[in-house]
Amino acid sequence: MAACESHTFDGGACIERSWKAVLFSGGAAVALIGLFWRRDDIAEMIRPRWFLAFWPLGIAALLLFIGEAGEDFHHEGVEEMLEFAAYLYALCFGVWVLRHTQSASVHARPDLTGFQAAETRGAPQSHPHPQG
Repeated sequence: MAACESHTFDGGACIERSWKAVLFSGGAAVALIGLFWRRDDIAEMIRPRWFLAFWPLGIAALLLFIGEAGEDFHHEGVEEMLEFAAYLYALCFGVWVLRHTQSASVHARPDLTGFQAAETRGAPQSHPHPQG
């Protein structure tokens, strides 16, 4: 988002520079809390086989690169729009990954419906489970 104090800002939505630091710090804190919350999955997520799964972030990086090139050619509107598109695209991909990993981890849990605790082993079951 453009800074209101910027010499290239010509109206529309903007944010003061002092608030940019606050928003960045808040976003970083939320990200760190999310990493702590999902820390069990981090080791699995950093394996090399998963890097190919994140190829859509390369598209977001390409949009950012083109936006920076647009800024060099004094097309600030194009640069801001491409930055917004890249961040929105990355956000949507992140939400998709979060939802996909949560649903995958639920389905990956073992079925314990036929599990017997050690203290009940050998005792007759009131509701036997069919073997299937």
